[in-house]
Amino acid sequence: MKAGVLRSLVVLIAVVFLSAAGSAHAAVTVFPSNVFSQTGPVTSAANALGAPDGTGAVIGVSGEVVLEFSQWLSGQNVTLTTITAGIIEGGSISIGHVVGGVAVFSAETPFTRFIANTYNFDLSTQCAGISANGCSLIRLRTTGAFLSPGISLDGVASSAPEPGTWALMLLAFVMVAARMKQMRKSQSDLGPIQRPPSFQPC
Repeated sequence: MKAGVLRSLVVLIAVVFLSAAGSAHAAVTVFPSNVFSQTGPVTSAANALGAPDGTGAVIGVSGEVVLEFSQWLSGQNVTLTTITAGIIEGGSISIGHVVGGVAVFSAETPFTRFIANTYNFDLSTQCAGISANGCSLIRLRTTGAFLSPGISLDGVASSAPEPGTWALMLLAFVMVAARMKQMRKSQSDLGPIQRPPSFQPC
């Protein structure tokens, strides 16, 4: 096999593998598709659906909202967006899934809204403890408030694996295998390598 061809094959393998591997980490941002349930003092729960738009669902003290996602969540990169509704609020977030017709949730992760309006959580460990396939529910509770009606939830987002990621990985390996097979066939069509006769002194 010529050195140039070998180099081309190595470059092809590297480029295809790196692009596929990079895509394997790609994710799309998803928002809850519906309000799964709400209890206690909650106003306009549907305002928590979709991307943040400046209108929030107000979750009063001891109230909770459970939002359902149409895609599997790993629990990584959960972003909570709130609107300033008062001085300070305390809340908790947990992740869950419907198991046997019953909503099961992880332990709650507490947080305090003070000045900041965007919060990021990694709930992947909690999700793995609920389901090996992923989670589809996120629950928000307001546990306390000071000079505030409660947490004003403008949106919740998380990341989910991009559809087709594993298909792209498989395609990459198929391309490499096809190229290697083609190169082996081309080499066999050339026949055995003819070596020049060795020099024989007189």
